[in-house]
Amino acid sequence: MCTSKQLRWTVLLATLTLCTQLAHATVPADLRVLDDEVTEAGETEFEFISTAARSPNKSLDRGTAYTSLAEISYGVAQNWELSLQLPAARMNDGWQTTGATLELQYVAPHNPERGFYWGGRTELGRDLGTDNDDPATWEWEMRSILGYRIDQWQGILNPGITMPVGGSTRRVDFSPSAELSYQVTRENSLGLEYYVDAGPLSQPLPSNRRQTFGVLVFDTHVGESDFQLGIGRGMNAVSESTLLKLRFSIPLND
Repeated sequence: MCTSKQLRWTVLLATLTLCTQLAHATVPADLRVLDDEVTEAGETEFEFISTAARSPNKSLDRGTAYTSLAEISYGVAQNWELSLQLPAARMNDGWQTTGATLELQYVAPHNPERGFYWGGRTELGRDLGTDNDDPATWEWEMRSILGYRIDQWQGILNPGITMPVGGSTRRVDFSPSAELSYQVTRENSLGLEYYVDAGPLSQPLPSNRRQTFGVLVFDTHVGESDFQLGIGRGMNAVSESTLLKLRFSIPLND
């Protein structure tokens, strides 16, 4: 019979194998709102996010788009987390990986039961491009973590910017996300997530041209693992019309 540790590593290896066989889609692979959870110092954790989205424009014949993100994180110090992220996606036209990202996250000490907390995440990633016409590029992202808890309610805001590293382009893109959640029981909560790709920070896109998603999510804690299921819709004609999301995290230590 498999031990708990063997089962965790089996899930990890199977997921990483899947992620090396996936291709590009328009839904962000890292579709999550960051809160105050950070891997404990000296601990290792595996997290996986998978989405499936259907394009609203049938004339494009894009079918269902699939994205995923596998992340291995390590607590390098108290309140500090270092992660390796492997984003990927799949569409009807083929298979390919989409890059790799190194991420550093910090959350300041705070009361985990009530009140305000803050932190931030910075990451450097290699984007391999979506097809042969798109060159591989390096990108740098910085995202703030601003949260507040009161009774069973929690509100989170993640304003984020992304910019290329090297090359002639210096465009800075703005992509905020937010969540409002309610703790139904000690182990379960319901929430509403909101994601926006607003385009250039200096000249944001008009609302009808932004990638915008609203996702209703259910979170549950099982043993030492966390699971999230979500269903959402695009908020305008350029966004995916229907979106399904699965997210889970498991510790890799004994």
